[in-house]
Amino acid sequence: MSIKRSLPFFAVFCLSAVSLYSEQWYRVSETELAKLEAISRSSETDRQNWLSQAGELKVIVQSLQKGSKSLNEQLEKEREATKTLRQSFEQSAAEQLKRASDYETEIASLKAEKALADLAVEKIKNQRNVLFFILSAFALALSAIIYVKIKTFFIK
Repeated sequence: MSIKRSLPFFAVFCLSAVSLYSEQWYRVSETELAKLEAISRSSETDRQNWLSQAGELKVIVQSLQKGSKSLNEQLEKEREATKTLRQSFEQSAAEQLKRASDYETEIASLKAEKALADLAVEKIKNQRNVLFFILSAFALALSAIIYVKIKTFFIK
């Protein structure tokens, strides 16, 4: 046989040897195939579970985002209310302080008037006492004069 004729046989032989070797390499037993199918099903089930959980988590995240937005809006409203209340409180406190200052001014004015009235009363009391002393002295002097006149009238 010539080499030209044997070359196709040799090529077929090589290819069949490679294919037999490849078949042995890729040959899988029934149990291994069942295991691989179980793993594949399990993997697919896990994948579906993960997708389902991801969907549920997405819904939860969206719900939480809506809740967060609502809470942020409430917080902003509360901040505005607090700001308004603080301004109102500060205004009220300023009014109370002014009113207290006005009352203190009024009290100081009344105390000054009372002090002046007390001084006037004290002055009147002093004048009364001086007048009483003068009248008492005058009455005593008059009594002394009358006594002297009576004594001189009867002694003569």
